[in-house]
Amino acid sequence: MHNLISHLQRLNLNRLVLWCECTLLAVVAALYMYFIVMSVVQVVLRQELVVAIKEQETVISELEARYFAQLNDLSPETAVEYDLVAVAPYAYVEVEPASDRLTLVR
Repeated sequence: MHNLISHLQRLNLNRLVLWCECTLLAVVAALYMYFIVMSVVQVVLRQELVVAIKEQETVISELEARYFAQLNDLSPETAVEYDLVAVAPYAYVEVEPASDRLTLVR
């Protein structure tokens, strides 16, 4: 009888160990697949980002080219077209530091 009980205990222990090993293997396989998929997704997102950056660089280059083309194009006639007005003569205001204006009254 004692032999039978010890045999059943060993059998249950073996099943438990096998179940733990299978579960651990399934978890490791799932994590492996997750990281493989995430790596592929990151590569695809990076490629899309590079394409988006190149598109924005193209837009910026076009805007810069247009700006430089219009920079030399500004004249009094074009200023009137854009409703620009002449700036009044420059007037500068000079402010002394606060420490020069403060006095100690006793």
